[in-house]
Amino acid sequence: RYVALRWGDDLHTRRRRLQARERERLTWRSCLRYWRRRDGRYLTSNRHFRRLSASRCAALATADWADDVQRHLLGNPELPLNRPEKILKHSRSSTVALVRWPGRVTAGIVYKRINCTQWTDRWQYLVRPTPALRSWLNGHRLRECGLPTPRPLAVLHTRRLGLITGCYLATPFLPHTCSLREHVDRLHQCGDPERQRRIHSLVEQVARLVRRMHDRHLSHRDLKAANLLVQTSGSEEATVHLIDLVGCRRYLYLSRSRRVADLARLNVSFLNHPAITPADKLRFLRIYMAWGLRGKRGWKRWWREIEKATVKKLLRNRKRNRPIS
Repeated sequence: RYVALRWGDDLHTRRRRLQARERERLTWRSCLRYWRRRDGRYLTSNRHFRRLSASRCAALATADWADDVQRHLLGNPELPLNRPEKILKHSRSSTVALVRWPGRVTAGIVYKRINCTQWTDRWQYLVRPTPALRSWLNGHRLRECGLPTPRPLAVLHTRRLGLITGCYLATPFLPHTCSLREHVDRLHQCGDPERQRRIHSLVEQVARLVRRMHDRHLSHRDLKAANLLVQTSGSEEATVHLIDLVGCRRYLYLSRSRRVADLARLNVSFLNHPAITPADKLRFLRIYMAWGLRGKRGWKRWWREIEKATVKKLLRNRKRNRPIS
C-alpha cells in the first residue's frame, strides 16, 4: 500500500509538471503571436504614432514628437545637420550627429542620415524597407518586448521623381554611455578592487540580454561590442542597451545556427582580450543557456560551434580586408 500511494503521488506530481510546462509553452506562444501582430501599428496613424507628409518628404513620428517634427524637420530634414553640437560619425554610408532639439529640455537627439551609396539603392527601396525604416521598426519591436534600446522618435524620407533620395532617423541621446568594448577596457585599466566583480556582473547582464532577445525570436545579425552601449550613472550598476538595429530581424523560428552566429560575432569583439578570460566566456554561456533551469547538457557542443563560427568570421574579414571590431 505504501508503494502504491507513493507511486500515485509521483504520477500526480509528474502530471502537474507536464501541465505547467504545457501552460508555459502556450503562454509564450501567445506572447510571440501578440508581438508579431503589433508590428503593423508602428507604420500607421494611431494614438501612439503619426504619419506626416509634405511636398517632397514623408515621415513617421511618435505622437508626443509629431508636432515638433512637422514644425522643424518636415520642410527641411537637413536642418539639424547644418549646425550640430557634435559629429559622432561621418562616413560614406551615413552621418550621425548630436543635436539640440528646439524647445525641448533633453540630453540631446541623435540624428542619423543614411546615404544612398549606390544608384541601385533607390530602386531597391521601392520593394524593401529603407535602413532607417528598419531601424524604426526594430527599435519599437525591441521596446515592445521589454529589451533596452533608445526609443525611435521619428523617421523621414525625402523623395524625388518617386524615388527615395534620403533617409533620416531621430533617437534620444543616452548620457553617460560608451561602447561595451570601451567600458571593459576602462574596467581593466583602473585599479578598482571590485573590478572583477563588475566584469562578472557585466558578463551576466549581456548574457541575459542576448538570451531574452533570442527567446523572442529576434536576431541582431551585427551583435558586436560597438553596438552595445553601457550606461553608467553614479554608483549604480551599468545598463546595457542595443543600438544600430538595421540588421535586426524577427523570425518565426530562430534556428540554432542563427543563434550561434550572433554569439560568435560577439565573441570576435573580445578575442584575446586580457580582461575577458575563458572562465568569463563559460560564465556567459552558462547564463545564456540558463543552467539553473534547463541544465548544462550540451554546452560543449555550443562551445565548439561558437569557436568554429568565430574562426570563419575571422577568415572572412581577413579575406575582405576588414578590421576586427
